[in-house]
Amino acid sequence: LTELIAQAEQDNPTLAQAKATLRQAQEIYAAKSGETVYPQVDGGLGALRKRTNPSAQGQSSEASEFSLYNATIDVQYQLDLAGGNRRTLEALAARAEYQRYELEAARLTLAVNIVTTVITQARIAGQIQATNAILGAMDEQLRITQQRVRLGQAAPYEVLALQTEVEQTRAEMPALRKQLQQNEHLLAVLVGQ
Repeated sequence: LTELIAQAEQDNPTLAQAKATLRQAQEIYAAKSGETVYPQVDGGLGALRKRTNPSAQGQSSEASEFSLYNATIDVQYQLDLAGGNRRTLEALAARAEYQRYELEAARLTLAVNIVTTVITQARIAGQIQATNAILGAMDEQLRITQQRVRLGQAAPYEVLALQTEVEQTRAEMPALRKQLQQNEHLLAVLVGQ
């Protein structure tokens, strides 16, 4: 059971989806938290080389070159006077916590379903084995009754009654095998195979 549950936690698509949803909620919270709690700082640096030609303006001096350097720093901080940002962060944290509980619930549900399926599979396998043993005993009883009829110690209707019981018991086997196969397929789906 431990190995099946461990394999299911790795390969089950439902758990993979729950894990991805949890990661997404945590990342959204982290991104919004960084944006809301800390100031946003943006900086830039620029350089520009210019050449002026005074003769284009009617002046008689020579052309000159100069460099223009520009540095900018932009700091933004959202004031949270009414508490809206804090409530938004609390809602995102609650959503991430909710997704964590959803993942844990999915894990527990999966483990319970695997245990239930394995127990059901063992029960059906035991039922098939017991039915085979019963069929063996009934076949032996039928054989003995047929010999008793030949020897004149039993009536022919006893053989017919036993044959009916044997066939009715034998008719249960395909349904049991079908249940066992369905259970095996269910376990494969739960484990993620």
